Amino acid sequence: MQYTQLLPILILDLSGT
Repeated sequence: MQYTQLLPILILDLSGT
């Protein structure tokens, strides 16, 4: 599993809150 692609998704999710 490549968490490197999930990192930006998590960041965007937090920023979108």
